[in-house]
Amino acid sequence: MADYIGKAFAEEPELREINRDFAAYVGEWEKKYGGGNQAAQYARDWYDATLEDKDDTGVETFSDGEFTWGKMFKFEYDPMTKDRLSYYDKSPMILSFGKAQNGKYELGLNLNYFPKVVRYWMVGEIFRYYEADIIAAADGKNYRRAYEQLEVQMDYELVQKNLGKWGIDFALRQYNIGNTRDLSVVCYEDWVKMVMIDWNDYDPIQENEIHQLYQDYVMKAMKKN
Repeated sequence: MADYIGKAFAEEPELREINRDFAAYVGEWEKKYGGGNQAAQYARDWYDATLEDKDDTGVETFSDGEFTWGKMFKFEYDPMTKDRLSYYDKSPMILSFGKAQNGKYELGLNLNYFPKVVRYWMVGEIFRYYEADIIAAADGKNYRRAYEQLEVQMDYELVQKNLGKWGIDFALRQYNIGNTRDLSVVCYEDWVKMVMIDWNDYDPIQENEIHQLYQDYVMKAMKKN
């Protein structure tokens, strides 16, 4: 069932069903989508089809001048400083944490930098901290309306305090929204599908090298805490 053809199931992931265990809930849906690489390909096909379907508001194009705090975004990126970077992600998938301290750039947690199991858990912890706010932001008329859903003011200092020893800072980046293209916003309900996707679009290194760098970073972070 790797190919996405319309709606694969009558039901969709629901925020109120997560019950404070996001990673386990993603695992249930991953199995429904065929597991492993098959589920990742299904989720990728779903994303492409949903973005193309103008009547489906689960994923929508985004053209505002700044990211909406607390939401998930996917885009192509060309860093201004790429000549000075040892590596970068050309296709980030981020959670927005508002403006950087300089007020000029956007603060984003790039989920692609985490190994998939870590990604599920890390997003799950963030979801657990802000579960009530996320459900409220997506409630009523904003159900599955990615652009219209309200912001959630996630406090990175609070998140970092709890997840710092697990290397959350490894994935934190500042983004110039003017250097993005093909920018889209994803409804809160469909974080479940998005985290399954393997974008694998790094320059000049490969995903396994990214994951090794993350593991090295965690080892150092744990020694500090």
